[in-house]
Amino acid sequence: MKKVGCLVRIGCMLLLCNLTVDSVVGEILPITEQVKKETELRGRVTDAATGEVIIGASVMLEGTTIGAITDLDGNYSIPYPGGRHTVVASYLGYKEARAVITEPQILDFNLHADVVELEEAVVVGYGSQRKMSVIGAITTVDVADIKVPTGQISNSLAGRLAGVVAVQRSGEPGQSSNFWVRGISTFGENKNPLILVDGVERSLDLLDPEDIESFSILKDATATAVYGVRGANGVIIVNTRRGKEGQPSVNVKIQSGILTPTKLPQMANSATWANMYNIARTSRGAAPLYTAEEIEKYRTQSDPYLYPSVDWLDELMKPVGGINLS
Repeated sequence: MKKVGCLVRIGCMLLLCNLTVDSVVGEILPITEQVKKETELRGRVTDAATGEVIIGASVMLEGTTIGAITDLDGNYSIPYPGGRHTVVASYLGYKEARAVITEPQILDFNLHADVVELEEAVVVGYGSQRKMSVIGAITTVDVADIKVPTGQISNSLAGRLAGVVAVQRSGEPGQSSNFWVRGISTFGENKNPLILVDGVERSLDLLDPEDIESFSILKDATATAVYGVRGANGVIIVNTRRGKEGQPSVNVKIQSGILTPTKLPQMANSATWANMYNIARTSRGAAPLYTAEEIEKYRTQSDPYLYPSVDWLDELMKPVGGINLS
C-alpha cells in the first residue's frame, strides 16, 4: 500500500485528494503537471464616429508577437496565453485603443480618427506615404484653401502653391488660367502639367471644388518618376470624395453678392447734344443740322414725343444688381 497525492479527473470535475490505495479506478495526474487548455480573445473593431467596421486593423498583445488583423466584418480572434496583458488596437489614421485584461473575453474596440495623423499622409504616384518618409518634392493643398467663389479652379491656384506660377491672360468670365510647375520645363507646345483626377487624365476646371478630397502636386523627377516623360512638367493628383456607409448627411452652402459699376459716364441731354452736333458741323464748313427753335424744344421738353430727351442707361440699368454664387 502507498500514499499518493494526486488529481483525480471524474467526468468534468477534478478532485484533489490524498489516497492510500493499492489502485485507483480512473485517471491520476501528478500535481506538478499543469492542465492547459488554449483559449481565445475575440472582438470587433469599429469607427467610433460612424460605427462602420474597420478592415485590416491590428490587434496585438503588447510586448508579445501575438496578434491578428481584422477580417471583412471587422472581427479578430487571437490565442490568449493567460495572465495579465494589455491589448492594443491600431489602424492608420486612428488613435490607438488599449485595454488591460486578465482573462479571455469578448473585447470590442471603437477607434477615434486621428486628424493630425491623417494630415501627415501624402498622395504620391503609387499610393500614399507619410510626410516624413517622402523624399520627393510634393506639395499638398488644404481643400478649404481652393474653395473660393470662382468658376475655375485654376484661377484660385495662384499664390497658394509653392512653385506654381499661374497666369490669367483674360478677364473674360469663364476664362481659365495657364499655370506651370517650377516654370517651363519643355520646349514643346504642351507645357502644362499632367492632371490626373482619380487616375484619369482630365481638365482641372471641370471639377467642382466641393467634390475634391485631396489635392497634391508632384514637382521633381523623384516624385514623378513613375510617369516617365508625361511627368516632365509636373503632375497634379486629385482624388474626389467617395460615398460612405452610414446615415446620410446634407451640407448646404449659399453665397450671394451684389454688383455695381465703379463709375458711369455722365450723359448729355438732347439739347446739349444737338448744340454740340451743330458746332461740330460748322467747324468743318457744313451747315448746322438743328435749328435754334428745335434745340429749344429739346431743352424745354414742350413736345417730348417729337423732341425726346431720355437717359436710356438710367432707364434700363439698375444701380445695384444681385448675383448668386452658390
